[in-house]
Amino acid sequence: MPAEASTFTYYDILALPNPTSTKDPTTSDAVKTAYRRALLRHHPDKTKTADAARNARPSVDQITLAYKTLASPTKRLAYDRSLVQQRRTSDARSQDQQCEGFESVDLDDMHVDEMAGLYFLGCRCGRARGYIVTENELEKHATQGAVNVGCEGCSLWIKVEFGVVDGEAVDEGLKHDEHG
Repeated sequence: MPAEASTFTYYDILALPNPTSTKDPTTSDAVKTAYRRALLRHHPDKTKTADAARNARPSVDQITLAYKTLASPTKRLAYDRSLVQQRRTSDARSQDQQCEGFESVDLDDMHVDEMAGLYFLGCRCGRARGYIVTENELEKHATQGAVNVGCEGCSLWIKVEFGVVDGEAVDEGLKHDEHG
């Protein structure tokens, strides 16, 4: 979700229920209807609210972007995945403060799917790609050198640690080969 959409999800913007499972009951007609209602509800020419309240509302551009994303099955799937990853990362940060015993894993120990731009690792629950870390997540957490990741199939978490050189995660073995 773009930064200008602030704390609103696209589902919030269109007043649609957030998907809670792999079966989403929201149809394309429902998305179109929600889009039209959101435009009427939030259009600057149609509302007479104070500037502070207007700034707390989504813009027409944000409403249109939400519609275009949720109306396209492929864009919607990618967006839903990004919401899940954001929630997991947020949950992991709060759990990291509360819980000890996170299993630490080096990024080098994970498998790479270069086509999808992600790293993955199997979980004890049996899911082959239980833990998934995207390159974008690594970039976001480059200053920390670690990212907490929840399993896609159960409630287990790991901390993926990585080295950073010039803003990119690097393979420790490659660094040693280059220097000696």
